[in-house]
Amino acid sequence: MPQSISVIAGNGELPIKVLENLVRRNIRADVIGILREYDRRIRSLCNRFSEIKFYEIERGIEILKNYGNRDVIFVGGVRKSLALDILKPEVLRQLLSLRSATDEGIFSSIIKRLESAGFNVLSFTRFYEEGIVKEGVVCGGPADERLISDADYGMRFIKHNTDFSTGQSVVVKGENILAVETVFGTDEMLKSLMSKHIEDAILVKCSKNSQDMRVDLPSIGRKTIDMVLRCKIKWIFLEADKSVIIGDKETTGYARKKGVNICGRRLE
Repeated sequence: MPQSISVIAGNGELPIKVLENLVRRNIRADVIGILREYDRRIRSLCNRFSEIKFYEIERGIEILKNYGNRDVIFVGGVRKSLALDILKPEVLRQLLSLRSATDEGIFSSIIKRLESAGFNVLSFTRFYEEGIVKEGVVCGGPADERLISDADYGMRFIKHNTDFSTGQSVVVKGENILAVETVFGTDEMLKSLMSKHIEDAILVKCSKNSQDMRVDLPSIGRKTIDMVLRCKIKWIFLEADKSVIIGDKETTGYARKKGVNICGRRLE
């Protein structure tokens, strides 16, 4: 394990959990927070802190060089920034220089740029092993054939859909896609369903085929459980080994208490 590491932090609770693990392991963390994304609590969990806009790649590299750590991890997403800034001329110039038009392609291009500058980009899961979803029932009862069929249908849709506007989550019922995550995230997708009657639908989250698995893995947390309940969804299927439960036992215990079933699934 490294004695120190640089962390590029996006949105959500996951950066907090990873940084807490680094503190427990006595690994010094120097953090770059993505403006409009990062949770301000991370400032108390790191050695040094800077913030950049998500497209300020070269400035970020200069900060990383100043930190002096060879190893770098990405934790959390940047979907708000992508949605709000994607059409600004200065952002388009930066993204065109990366030769990419999808968020997973952008991440992969940024990783290549960091590697070309001499950095070693690691998967954050090395420091949050407890959150990785395993195959099978995580909490709740076993899934029947209809549920598994819907889960596989949703996963195939996500993996083969390369549209920039689609994310890593869908809601499925009877092999019909009822909702698709956009750049605004899973919560906004679920909010769009709250006034509709979608009993027996399921939430499916998995990675895209073109995704670099070192960044922005599909994830759920306690807030996700609350959101699906408001949609009357009682099943969540996550891609095994490529998804993360934020809060691990706390989240699964809460889901069990609320009657939400979680299952890890590998697409056959």
